[in-house]
Amino acid sequence: MSRSRRKNSIKGWTTCRSDKWWKKLASKRLRRHVRELLDLNLFDNVKDLENKEITCSFTAPKDGKIYFDEEEYPELMRK
Repeated sequence: MSRSRRKNSIKGWTTCRSDKWWKKLASKRLRRHVRELLDLNLFDNVKDLENKEITCSFTAPKDGKIYFDEEEYPELMRK
């Protein structure tokens, strides 16, 4: 895939290669919280619960994306 190019000039703002471990941890926290609510018979609170309420996405290793100038950084347009 030596000729493979990006369509958009956007890239992940990161200091690590993967945030899979963080996503697994966040999902585990959410499931544990849902189980605790179900044990307390609080069914209405489970429907409204989101992962954003349990974990802070700003603590993730990859937190967001950034636009760059494709003419200034052509090497970033390669996949």
